[in-house]
Amino acid sequence: MPRAEKEEEVATRIMDIFIMLFAAQKVNFLSVVDSEPKDLWSIPADFENKTTKERLSKCNQSMELIQSGKGFCMTIGNDNQVLAVVEIDEIAFPENMVKYQNLALAMAGVLALSIENSRYFQNILKMNDSLKGLNTTKDKLFSIIAHDLRSPFNNILGLSELLIEQINGLDAEKQKTYLNHIYSSANNTLYLLDNLLNWAKSQTEQISFKPEKVVLSSLFQEIIELSNSSAKNKNILLKHFQSEEIVVFADPNMVKTILRNLISNAIKFTNPGGNIIISTQENEKQVVISVKDSGVGLTKSTIEKLFRIDENYSTPGTQNEKGTGLG
Repeated sequence: MPRAEKEEEVATRIMDIFIMLFAAQKVNFLSVVDSEPKDLWSIPADFENKTTKERLSKCNQSMELIQSGKGFCMTIGNDNQVLAVVEIDEIAFPENMVKYQNLALAMAGVLALSIENSRYFQNILKMNDSLKGLNTTKDKLFSIIAHDLRSPFNNILGLSELLIEQINGLDAEKQKTYLNHIYSSANNTLYLLDNLLNWAKSQTEQISFKPEKVVLSSLFQEIIELSNSSAKNKNILLKHFQSEEIVVFADPNMVKTILRNLISNAIKFTNPGGNIIISTQENEKQVVISVKDSGVGLTKSTIEKLFRIDENYSTPGTQNEKGTGLG
């Protein structure tokens, strides 16, 4: 049996062999992983029922007759580890039962090897897919670090140098303008780094979920204060409507990350002079948070690319703002 086969295919082949060798009418195959019953396959398919898995789980002998007297169940495994339980029933010539049992026992080692090979190969395929995903994540991360982080740092350095060189010749208003630009660039860089960290953690399954009671109004205020500078640069009005105090049970860092991304994208794709409205609606068992903007929107083809790790897709904003493609 080829190693590339999935376990269901191996199980079907094993059942077909027993039907052919023993002229049996019914065969069940129960997969066992770490001593726990897992998947159940049957020939014919309608032979499977709710009690079959429980019945086969009780077959803990290498070979034993079943209640009908026309078949037997056997365990398949290696080194005291059970890999599967097979039940063969309605054998056409039960008088040959002992010979059939001996033959099945002789085949058990080869069958166990087939099952093990299938599982090993499938695990290798999963590991290979995981490594491909990690490699794609690494390439995307390095691409963002190499390109998207250079621009804000260059802005900060350039404005700082200009401020140092011309500090005595600049009036207070001009200095304030430069400092605001430096602050905005530093804040956006920190925001980008935070996004990169959270995204990298999520891709490597290292992010942790820590829910707690969260007062939404204070959380919104924090995010709006961070976003106001970018909004004011484009003369965009950032509004928040909430009729009453709402407390939710959620992970505050995750909620803030989501809101920052939604508001940042709303600012990016809204034309100067537009508006962004953040609102909440409390239902019976949940709270719906909405970020609505007067921006340009997304095309259908763009939406389809949003959650694909292999697509580093980013479009410029209404003032040609650049993005990372992280969403």
